[in-house]
Amino acid sequence: MAQSTSRTDSAGSQRGRPWEGSGAPLSGRAVLLPRLKERDRIASALERAGARVLRAAVTRTVPGEATALEATARRILAGEATWLVLTSARTVEALAPYLLAEAGLATGDQALHQEPGTSGPHNGSVPPHTPITPSLRVAVVGPATARAWTELTGTAPNLVARGSAAALLKEPALAGGPEATPSPTRDPDPGSGIGPHGFPNAAGSHDSDGRARAFSDAPDSPHGAPEAARRVLLPASALADPALAEGLRRAGWEVEQVAAYTTVTAEAHDLPPDLDRTWAAGGVDAVVLTAPSTTRAVLELLGPPPQGTGLVAIGATTAAATRKLGLTVAAVAPSPTPEGVLQATIDVTTLDPTLSTTPPLRSTS
Repeated sequence: MAQSTSRTDSAGSQRGRPWEGSGAPLSGRAVLLPRLKERDRIASALERAGARVLRAAVTRTVPGEATALEATARRILAGEATWLVLTSARTVEALAPYLLAEAGLATGDQALHQEPGTSGPHNGSVPPHTPITPSLRVAVVGPATARAWTELTGTAPNLVARGSAAALLKEPALAGGPEATPSPTRDPDPGSGIGPHGFPNAAGSHDSDGRARAFSDAPDSPHGAPEAARRVLLPASALADPALAEGLRRAGWEVEQVAAYTTVTAEAHDLPPDLDRTWAAGGVDAVVLTAPSTTRAVLELLGPPPQGTGLVAIGATTAAATRKLGLTVAAVAPSPTPEGVLQATIDVTTLDPTLSTTPPLRSTS
């Protein structure tokens, strides 16, 4: 059978099952989560609901061009823009080694090969050097991206949009153009002066002794104004929908978009043994699609979903891309969070009578 998380995550998934004694809603269901990620909160949420989670890396990430990422990192640290816009945790991870290198912090390879939203070992002896200037505002999409940024820098984003990247275009601070941008404020990660990578907090956050550093010494506008005052830095996937960049330009921003990474389909021989047979036989009740590239990779590697396999999209962007491929989306998560994905998966597998039921699967934990 396909790889299950029960062996690697059994300790965490067995703690605090909220449905013990009352019937787990996903008991006996097989859910394909087509990614491999340490401490995967979505996998844990599904397992706590009784699902057998089959995990497989159907894509791999290829870093963007180093020279372009180095230039973007320099602009970020110098505050040569008004906004830094981040649409995914994977983008944060792609930027991390370049930001740390520009800041003068030794990293080795710890930030180069991590899953989005996870942090590597932190060497507390590494001295902080150049903080991110508070004149640079940070806008992100979703809590996972916000968490990844906070883990890297020790500071929270100025703006967190819910849903897809298109939600950023509804935020007045961005939709209103450069003239609508408010004064810079950024909340620190409580109780943290340095992120786990050793990245220093921006001014206005709390240092390691708990003393707040004020914004009083920060520049009132980005370096290199006036052009920097209209600049938005937009590192993203090479496959990103151009709608966000186009919308920002219509609002009056000068958008510098750089391909932080691209995603390609994994090799078929890298999939867990027998996953293709399990899929073809209808042995998967639901598959969680976490990105448009994930949908394309599942289709390329496994083929169209059999009748009875429900497609759960993590958000509107993924749902739209999936439908463009001619596939039916059974449910869209109300939020791109473990709780949102869990609710959508439960709806698909328990409330839709047209979906087939696979025989109960015995846990290997």
